[in-house]
Amino acid sequence: MITDADVVAAVQLACDANNISELFPLIQIEWNSRFTRRMGDGVLYRGPDGKPYKARIRLSIPLFQRATESEQLNTVYHEACHIITFAKFGRVQAHGWQWKSCMLRCGETPKRCHNVDRSGLLRRTQYYTAVCNCENGLQISKIIYNRIKQGVKYRCRTCKAQLVV
Repeated sequence: MITDADVVAAVQLACDANNISELFPLIQIEWNSRFTRRMGDGVLYRGPDGKPYKARIRLSIPLFQRATESEQLNTVYHEACHIITFAKFGRVQAHGWQWKSCMLRCGETPKRCHNVDRSGLLRRTQYYTAVCNCENGLQISKIIYNRIKQGVKYRCRTCKAQLVV
């Protein structure tokens, strides 16, 4: 498994390779134990003046433990390139040509998804059953459940009936 120093070095290399070294001090690295589907994510925060003031890369502890070193480094570059792309180009397609060119400048293959084995990792999503005209109802997330309770109207995609909780 790569070390925190390796992660920081990869982020700095990504910034340097894409000629945006001033972005590096703004990027924080965090480890997340709840990510069981994605290897990581990256986000850039802009102030009222439109200038970046903070960025964050979150990496999955459970998936990093199962990934090879090359997969781990690719993920770090992947997320750093998202932040770089948003800083340089603003809001663009997440895995568009801008992001791909950033990845290529880092010497990495611009690959969108990981292949790390997720078997045995539990998701903590809680599902509820909404009532519609379908025989068994519909499984919905807690967020949708709460929205329906607050009065937002949703329809079943199969039977087109309004969902009730």
